[in-house]
Amino acid sequence: MVQKRIIKVLLVLLSAMMAVTVLAKLSAKSWLGTNESFKYGFSLPGAALILLLALIVLLIFAGVFMLSKNPKYQGWLRFGILAMIVLVMVGGTIVIPFKPVFDSLAVNQQAVRLAEGHLQWPEYFSVFGNNVAITLLLAALDWPVHTLINTPEHWLLYNALIGQVLTFLSIYTLGDLVRRYVSERAEILFFLATLGMPVYLVQFGQVAYSDNIGWALAIFGIALILNAFERKGSRFILPALGGALLLGLAILVRANVAVVVVVIIGGLLLTQLSEWRKTLVLVLLIVIGLLGAQQAIKAGETFTQYNPKTTAEMPLESWFLTAYYDGGRNGEAINEITDKYTNYDQRKAYIRKMLMKKIDKMGPIGVIELWRSKTNILYGWSTDFGMDNFRKFRTAQEKSTHYFNKLMKKIIVISQATMTAMMVGTIFIWLVPIGESKARTSFVVLIAGFFVAMTYFYVLLWEVQENYAMMPILPLLITGVIGWQALWNRVQRK
Repeated sequence: MVQKRIIKVLLVLLSAMMAVTVLAKLSAKSWLGTNESFKYGFSLPGAALILLLALIVLLIFAGVFMLSKNPKYQGWLRFGILAMIVLVMVGGTIVIPFKPVFDSLAVNQQAVRLAEGHLQWPEYFSVFGNNVAITLLLAALDWPVHTLINTPEHWLLYNALIGQVLTFLSIYTLGDLVRRYVSERAEILFFLATLGMPVYLVQFGQVAYSDNIGWALAIFGIALILNAFERKGSRFILPALGGALLLGLAILVRANVAVVVVVIIGGLLLTQLSEWRKTLVLVLLIVIGLLGAQQAIKAGETFTQYNPKTTAEMPLESWFLTAYYDGGRNGEAINEITDKYTNYDQRKAYIRKMLMKKIDKMGPIGVIELWRSKTNILYGWSTDFGMDNFRKFRTAQEKSTHYFNKLMKKIIVISQATMTAMMVGTIFIWLVPIGESKARTSFVVLIAGFFVAMTYFYVLLWEVQENYAMMPILPLLITGVIGWQALWNRVQRK
């Protein structure tokens, strides 16, 4: 009984945190006038129109939800929506062939060089050592075809296909989890919500980088771990070990996956208290998986002769610095702080000092306003999910630019409407009944926890870019679907 009450309180708390996120979004930009997108690349409609479109999205969802009540339509709906998702992904890859930019371009180019046997590392990887693991992993995926591909454009296409395949498998895996732990109708609605996020399907997957590859590994690991907790005795070990290894590798590829791991451990301890021994074993396996993945990466570093310059290495605190200074990691104010000392310990101490000084200068009101602003960058009315930041293409620059200008504004508006509809739905997650199924309760707590944890990680501790919404978006969509379905069920019972 106490455990159920604690879970209920947690769901209410998660709902409240989601409500704060929605309020931060509602307080942004113009309601009736136009909103300028990131870097003023697009003129987007006001918030009132987005809300109207979100209402239309909900009406479409209601129609599909009612249609899926008949079991004979469920298979066709599921297949049809998945087919359209594939069509959008393939069409986007052909019509708007996005080219990696900034960090992702550096990673893609270095992975190709390593796959072709050029064992030299640019100084960039001494500064951003966090991108070494993803580079080695991508190089390992590139190596089997290194004798078949000999042009930069084809290499980027090959890596884009890797990203798109992993993105689709991530969507499919999460859909399967929704079907198993919520319902087949909820799975159909999740796929429909994903189809309503064309910005996710067209752009995010095409850029093979740590966010989509690391997140895919994490999703596969989560699926294996949830499967393991349904097994008895020694049958638990193999899928749990597989999931732990994938999560360990995912953490090295994308460090903020560690936030997801904390949610998994905490969520399982809370919702599966009687299985606490399994959770402790899982913690041990994740540590083993992380250490094993670390050794594999170190072996890769040795083989490829990675030897970073210690004078260029940045401490972890430098990332926290970007959370509270304008201009991002390469802004003038930040560079002035990080470049003051070349000694690692001096640099670390100075960065920490300047970070505390900045927060103290901002004061509570300034900090809260910054958090609101960062939330709006992730989910606000004028965000374009980094689309204008990615106005580079692998081939046919003129033709691709034409389709980009013609289609991207529509893609952004459709995605905004769907995301807004689902964000409002997340507030109702507290209505989910507790105790009907232990596995279902675990899944709901975990998926809602992922969305909240990733959102507040970026808002409170890290820098924010529009495309950083990639990792929280799928948990957001699932949480929204579960929330709306819980509200529907509550209304039906009354």
